This record gives sequence, C-alpha cells and structure tokens, in this order.
Amino acid sequence: MPPRKRRKPNRKHASDSDSESKDMNAQPTSTASEIELDRHGDLKLLVGPVKGFNLQFLVSRRVMELTSPVWAAMLDKEKGWAESATEQIHFEYDDPFIFQEVLRIAHQNHEKVESRITTQRSLFQLAVFCDKYDLGLFMRPFVVSWKKLLTSHSDGRARVHTTLRCNQWLFIAWTFSLHDEFQKWLSPLLHTIRYDTTGRLVDKDGRALENDEYLPVIVIGK
Repeated sequence: MPPRKRRKPNRKHASDSDSESKDMNAQPTSTASEIELDRHGDLKLLVGPVKGFNLQFLVSRRVMELTSPVWAAMLDKEKGWAESATEQIHFEYDDPFIFQEVLRIAHQNHEKVESRITTQRSLFQLAVFCDKYDLGLFMRPFVVSWKKLLTSHSDGRARVHTTLRCNQWLFIAWTFSLHDEFQKWLSPLLHTIRYDTTGRLVDKDGRALENDEYLPVIVIGK
C-alpha cells in the first residue's frame, strides 16, 4: 500500500471550539471516580461531554507524547496549544471507553484491558478515533487480534458477515495498515463505482465519493 495520505476530516477535534454548543464558562466535572493509569501521573484527562457521561483519568504526560504525534504536539509548549499549559485536558467529543482502551494499552496496563471492540461498528469507531490522533500503527497489533474475533469461519475460510459499508472497511484497513484487507475491500468497490450524469464519481447507491470523509483519498485517485 502506498504511503498514507491523510484527508482533512470534518470530525471535531478535542481542541475545536464550538461557541454554539459549548458553554465556555462551564467547568467540566467527572461523573465517575478518577481512573489511575499511572500512580505518578502528572496529567488529568476528562473525556466526554460537560453535561453527560464522562470519565476522568490520571495519566503520564510523557506516555501521551510517545503514543500519539497529535498528543505530542498538543502538549508541546513551543507549539502554543492551550492544552500544553494546563494540568487537565478536556476531550469533550471523544468516546470515553475507546479513549480508556487506548490509554490502558499505552500505559501498559494490559491486564486491565477489557476489550469493548466486540462489534464491527465498534471497530470502525476505533478506527475513526485512531485516525484523528494518528494512532493507527500503535494500535495495529491489537486490532489484528480483535478483527479475527469479528470474523466468522466457514469451510475453513474466514468470511466477514458485515454490517459496515465497503468504504468503512476500507477506512479501517487504511487506518491500521491492513494491506490484504485493503485490497480485499477495494476490489468490489472499484467494480461498482461509476460517473453520474454530472460527472461525479459515485458508488452503486449513487453516493458521491468525493463527499465521503471516510474514504481514503487514494481510492478516488484510482
């Protein structure tokens, strides 16, 4: 697979501002006790909405920096991010449980990992999270094992009974550098895409591929 070329997603990042939906004066509070991932931790994370379910973690700033290039930039004071000068960061738009899964692996709390990646949909949600924070290669070894659990076996061959669209499987394969899986899902897509009467490249259901934020940019280039 050629080197990854990232698209600019429309999904909200943890540092995005949204004056219409976020009360800037609201103080985020955790609805659960603090989860200690590093007893010598020097950074607190609050994950989830201000008003709603969220989780709070005590983590190592250094581990965060080593795990994700995005987190490393966020915590680098020379980069000028507001998060670099605080002892608590609020990730309002992220899933608390997916965040917890990744943080436990990053802090080598493997014995406490209780995988919530038990459905194809949750695997896709993990891919979205990992694409956002550039965690694909870091999580790849775990994703390979989890993916097998979501694959049924018949006549000695692995067959996926999918609840996801082809583009979503391509996104998963692209995010985690699953080369064989990428080719497997690319082939049927290439056989069904076409140009519509306006010259747009669309899938078999008439959806414009150029508007698909989860479709790897290399596919359109094909």
